[in-house]
Amino acid sequence: MSQILEGIPFNEIREAHLNSLIILRIPEDSALEYKLELNIESDTMKRELCKDLSSFANSQGGLILFGVNEEKGFPISINGIKYEDTIKTKLYQIISSGISPRIQEIPERIVHLENGNKIVILRIEPDGYLHQVKYGDNRYYKRVGTITIPMESADIEMFFRQFNRSSSQVSRQEEVQQAIDKYHNMLKGKEYFKGVDDKAICTICIIPEVSSFNLDLSHLPDNFVLLFPPIYSLGWNSELTGNSFFVFSKLQAEEVPHAVTEITAFGEILAYNSSVLSNMYSNHISSGTAGFIPSIAYEREIVNSAYKYFNSLKQLGVSPPFYLDISTLNVKGYYLYTDPKRTIHSSRIYSKEDIHPRIVRIPNDKAYASPQALAKEIRPIFDFIWREFGYEKSYNYDNNGDWIIE
Repeated sequence: MSQILEGIPFNEIREAHLNSLIILRIPEDSALEYKLELNIESDTMKRELCKDLSSFANSQGGLILFGVNEEKGFPISINGIKYEDTIKTKLYQIISSGISPRIQEIPERIVHLENGNKIVILRIEPDGYLHQVKYGDNRYYKRVGTITIPMESADIEMFFRQFNRSSSQVSRQEEVQQAIDKYHNMLKGKEYFKGVDDKAICTICIIPEVSSFNLDLSHLPDNFVLLFPPIYSLGWNSELTGNSFFVFSKLQAEEVPHAVTEITAFGEILAYNSSVLSNMYSNHISSGTAGFIPSIAYEREIVNSAYKYFNSLKQLGVSPPFYLDISTLNVKGYYLYTDPKRTIHSSRIYSKEDIHPRIVRIPNDKAYASPQALAKEIRPIFDFIWREFGYEKSYNYDNNGDWIIE
């Protein structure tokens, strides 16, 4: 930022100081930006405003001056703008609703000019949170020199190392994997929530790439329970415990739930079901096997549940990028049931305990615009599972890679 403004108390900036910017030819830089007008009428204008503000907050902070005309980054005139209370109210409404998490404080300095107009100066400071633009964007931005650019995964990881994890060399994806492993170990150890039975389990884990979200579990929408139904369940109960909200399904004859979906205060989803892979269709089970994975029903339930969870998170303000893990546990002795005509060879009976496909990164909400779009995005997961049973790939996709399950 220009030293001429850094050395002046923010609330004491005057028109003379602004004129000095022109005299001394102080250019825009990574912490100083000039804008001739304050345009907030269209969604595009609102989005550009939020991009600029969030980029400063995600970088080293700085000042945005509205009412200064510039040419090639150098100020050429101090024009000012009309800035009434109605405009100010609208401005802060846009900032509040268009950036998540909200930038808690943006100091404002209004400089009255001799021509009757005003220069509006906003000071943005980094607060340790990574701020996302919400107006039809859902992306993160940073300030590089005099421009605002989207942040890539490496930028996001570097942000958290710089602000929140200065002593840690663990990447966000490694942190996510550790959290998923801990969850799976609790399921296998039967130490999770109200207990877990001995059946095979299918799981869905959705974890935001950016960990700064904080869901207020004490003020949830009335339809919250309906937003996160357990996998493959007709009815369910709910329970708030600590930093998590549990939605679970348990039949009267069951000692423990057969399906539980946990929503954490950090916008994470941890869900499992032990009935999708059950032995209820015993007529399909080959001799010498423990059970089977019904390929069509399994993929349908996983895709539909994940699709529901993604869009419910979006409704709560939790946005991509996400990491998605889909695994199966306790499937030793199981085979993949594709259709009744296929002979089950001993080589296709699973000999290990669990199947852990690689985590898939969901970059934006276009990936879950429909169940079919999500299925196409996560096809590598299902291909991996099929290959574990000796097949080349999932048969539930056509030659164009489109999901053919209705």
